[in-house]
Amino acid sequence: MNLVLLLSEADRRSLIIGLVILVILLLFVGLFGGLCHYIFERQADRAEGFIDNVVRAHVVNTPKELRKFGFKKNNRALFRDSLWPFLVALIALTTWIIENLATANWGTNIFEDFGDLFFGWDWNADGVIVSFFGLPLIAAFPPVNHYPEFHLEHLCHYIECFLFIVAIAWYAYVCQGYIARHVRIDSLSRSIFKSSLKDYKAREDMDVHVTPDKPLPPGE
Repeated sequence: MNLVLLLSEADRRSLIIGLVILVILLLFVGLFGGLCHYIFERQADRAEGFIDNVVRAHVVNTPKELRKFGFKKNNRALFRDSLWPFLVALIALTTWIIENLATANWGTNIFEDFGDLFFGWDWNADGVIVSFFGLPLIAAFPPVNHYPEFHLEHLCHYIECFLFIVAIAWYAYVCQGYIARHVRIDSLSRSIFKSSLKDYKAREDMDVHVTPDKPLPPGE
């Protein structure tokens, strides 16, 4: 007999909801991964601009020299790019200090107040989480226990949390760019100076009368 027919109504409902949530999560992960890949490639292309001139002008002639020069340029780029998110975080911290000096509410959880602006769901409500073959699964969408609302007295906390989140996301973007450029520079240092006979054809040398007794001059 079909296993689905043996399941209770609650089990079938929890299975369907679980599959829907799984598809949504996979879609979200795929979109996030695609965005990360796009950013990674753009930042990696930026690394080539760091080393293009010195390679073409033969300022560097070995993989070690190229990595040393490229990593130094990348470190400087990391420092410059990090200034902006740290400036945003500094503004948020300064706002938080000034606000607490004025109100003396040093122990307030600003992120909890920031939650005023979002929906809240009660995951502990009856029937939301059920056991399916011994595994906890979602059997129903949780009821909303909080609707977005704005409290004027929490305005400073909203601003501070928003600035902190922007600073964290911005710095994560900067760090990803640093890693992408580091990987590209290391890869180029190994490929640019690599000798290869992949497209070499011995008969082409015979056509220009190259023999063991009369080899090509060095560098040709």
